[in-house]
Amino acid sequence: EKEEEAEDYEEFKRLADEIADFGDGDLEWARKVYKKAEEKAKKGVDFCKLADSLYEKLSDKEWALKNYIKADKIANECDDYDILAWANDKIEEINSWTIRTIKLILASVLKTLMALQVQKV
Repeated sequence: EKEEEAEDYEEFKRLADEIADFGDGDLEWARKVYKKAEEKAKKGVDFCKLADSLYEKLSDKEWALKNYIKADKIANECDDYDILAWANDKIEEINSWTIRTIKLILASVLKTLMALQVQKV
């Protein structure tokens, strides 16, 4: 019912936060409502706050980073820059996680390639 009544970014984000926080939370439903909030977001601060929720409530670092990047690209008000500065620690943690993930993938690929090379010999 509340989802049908929501009209703007703030209402969709607030609802998604409530869904994610409620008991065990229906994270798939929350994800759908966050997507609607993202579609309604207009200002850098909107994308940054959305990214915070995606990171904290869904643990979706990839989606959060995409929204931090959107926030950075359209930042044009002091509030936008202030909130981006505050989010910097999260962005660094996401980047660190991304680098670790890439290293693990590359190590796995290298291991597979070496195994294939050994089989050829």
